[in-house]
Amino acid sequence: MNRSENRILAIVDLENACGGSVNVPLYQADVRAAVELVSCGAPPLVVFSTGPQALALAPTLLWEWSAARFVLGRGINGADNALIDVLRSEPLARRSSRVLLVSGDHAFATPVAELRDRGIPTTVLCTPRSLSRELQTVADRVSWLPDYSQSNCNAINADRDKPSHLKETR
Repeated sequence: MNRSENRILAIVDLENACGGSVNVPLYQADVRAAVELVSCGAPPLVVFSTGPQALALAPTLLWEWSAARFVLGRGINGADNALIDVLRSEPLARRSSRVLLVSGDHAFATPVAELRDRGIPTTVLCTPRSLSRELQTVADRVSWLPDYSQSNCNAINADRDKPSHLKETR
């Protein structure tokens, strides 16, 4: 594959991005818009996951993300494991010119390091609160999502510089 084609693979852990399964109905459209914004006009190939509870709370989710591929995660870390399997075993990830990971979970650190070793740069899009140290170390770039889990709290930015919109950090 010619990497100049700018094929972007977006891997979206929707519950992580929204601040929990109960927030998925409220913020999934914002996360989808953020994926498009960070992709800089190149339409990404999107694979997203969530657990059954979030899917039950947001029954129109599959239609609203109709251009994306959905993988269901079951059990503890089910969504993470389903998305990690996509990153590790599907040719889609290896043939991408760039990967956008929408999650700050440490479970993605090793697959992201493996992509980096193959020369595939990865941008992580997550909340400052959810970014693990391990993932921050291996990612090429980090961009911020609003902290949706704290969105109803007036003191979101009181003690940390948490942006209310996307902000590039490296």
